[in-house]
Amino acid sequence: MTVELPAVGVPHVAYQASWVPRDHIERRPAGVDFDAVRVTGLLGLEVACALDVATVRRSGPVIREDPDGRDETAELLFLVPVGEGLARRWPPGVRVFGFPTQAIRVPALWGNTYPLRWRSTPTRGAELVDAELLHRALCEITTWSPLPGGT
Repeated sequence: MTVELPAVGVPHVAYQASWVPRDHIERRPAGVDFDAVRVTGLLGLEVACALDVATVRRSGPVIREDPDGRDETAELLFLVPVGEGLARRWPPGVRVFGFPTQAIRVPALWGNTYPLRWRSTPTRGAELVDAELLHRALCEITTWSPLPGGT
């Protein structure tokens, strides 16, 4: 896997994408600004860590919801480019939101947005998560193959 590294000294700074609310939680329709790929529990956290390593902590926007504060029950939403979530077969248990009738709760970058928070924020150059990288990480971690017959 080839990853382009950011220039030395370039800060990892969140920026206010047009779909991120300014000061609270808002519902945004999936399939308009992004598709969302939901991965739950420890698997979601393992995938998020793998993306952090592969992208030098510039994986793109990942929302974490954990109302009880436990990693085992946390839900992570990886926001990927429109159409790229629905264009792939995902491992069992992964859910994709890609239709405008499906609303995603998006927290503001700062302030009290409990039970949602940013695991990784959108940044310039990583406005959305690379869907191919996410898919590859999920398949490798779960040892699941998207090909018929499991090969």
